[in-house]
Amino acid sequence: MIPKKHSEIIKPTADKFSVEEQLVKHLVEAYWKDVRKSLVNCEGHNIVVAGLGTFIAKPWKVAEVIKMYQTVVDRYKQTIDSGTKISFQKFAHMKDSEKRIEVLQTLDGEIKQDQQRKKIKRTMRHEKNSQ
Repeated sequence: MIPKKHSEIIKPTADKFSVEEQLVKHLVEAYWKDVRKSLVNCEGHNIVVAGLGTFIAKPWKVAEVIKMYQTVVDRYKQTIDSGTKISFQKFAHMKDSEKRIEVLQTLDGEIKQDQQRKKIKRTMRHEKNSQ
């Protein structure tokens, strides 16, 4: 399979379905915008992209990113606790980091549930095969 740029598939697709190229272009852009949004917002630990594969969030990477955001939040909180005023931009950054931590912790919980489910399935399959 030879990868193609989306600009290379617009005209043939428009010709095949007898629609305007602009419509196909908008559909392709909307699809990839939605995929990027799903990946950035951590909408699930498995994100399936048809024809490309499945993007799976790695538990070790999620923990690493949570730790990174927590460091940022802790640094801002120490600054506030010391009595130093922070700018609105820094405060907003701290709050955004706190929200990202919540999202990532939810994602981490989903990953752990999925791992537990797979472990139970594996155990049941092993017991069934050994009988």
